[in-house]
Amino acid sequence: MRLFKNLFPFKPCAIVAQGFSFSIFACYDAQMEHRIIDRHDPELTAALATAPVYRKHARVSARPALPGEEVVTILSDGKTETRNIAREGDWIVRNPSLEQYVVNGKKFLSRYVPTLVEGEYEAVGRCRAIENPFKVPISIMAAWGSLEFGDPDCMIADTCAPDGTQIGGEPYLIDRETFLAEMEEIKTAD
Repeated sequence: MRLFKNLFPFKPCAIVAQGFSFSIFACYDAQMEHRIIDRHDPELTAALATAPVYRKHARVSARPALPGEEVVTILSDGKTETRNIAREGDWIVRNPSLEQYVVNGKKFLSRYVPTLVEGEYEAVGRCRAIENPFKVPISIMAAWGSLEFGDPDCMIADTCAPDGTQIGGEPYLIDRETFLAEMEEIKTAD
């Protein structure tokens, strides 16, 4: 286990949960009351690589972002999940739960297709997801460079190929209520 004893105000910890033995760099931040986890930890990657595959069944609304536009992702319970600044080519996606977030243009075009309704899109991408194994509030440094926060019951997900292979390597957090309302498990050949 990697212990970082000199990182004030963090306290190192090890967690064993859901049959996985996580030695993830998970530290408790006493000021923010959450554990900061390393989204690139090999054990987290391994857990996601074997997790169930899901698809978003809910349709979303989306529009091209304005470069420099700040998007604050607010969860259904009113808590801030993350902040992101849009760049040229990015898209702003809004889930039926009204949660909105920034998606890189290339990723958006590969993961969403337009429906017959203007501004409405259907997700075609897949993800693998696990429950938060720590059962306490967590945060990760998201791919866009801001902390993303999750409750004790949030989901940790990563994109994957349609057949469930080749996870994306950029884990992110999903509010459990949103996950249950908008995602469904699909069967893969593995």
